[in-house]
Amino acid sequence: GSGEREAEAGAREGHEAAVKFPLGGDYVTGMFSDDCIEGWAVYHSSADGARREGRWHDGELLGPVREFDGAGRESFCGAYGPGGVRDGAGWLALPDGGTLCGRWRNGELTGRAMYTFP
Repeated sequence: GSGEREAEAGAREGHEAAVKFPLGGDYVTGMFSDDCIEGWAVYHSSADGARREGRWHDGELLGPVREFDGAGRESFCGAYGPGGVRDGAGWLALPDGGTLCGRWRNGELTGRAMYTFP
């Protein structure tokens, strides 16, 4: 389609419909600036079909994020902080079907959290 291209080498700039990175088949769709992911983008994992969508700054997820498992079910909704890890308030789907609402700091769940039974 219009604007689609596969970029495996060279600098990326602007919107790419599908940009493949040499990361074992994983790819990112979104905006690029100075060869870094910048703005709203989606990271697609080729290993399990999972994806992470959210705000990126200078190649790192930073701000609002939604994670989806390989079946397309939302598994996390919250925010990422510096270092590309969960940071701030968020919601997590658990394997037993329950959900957990709480706060993350530097990728770790901290303080009190609320578990909702399936």
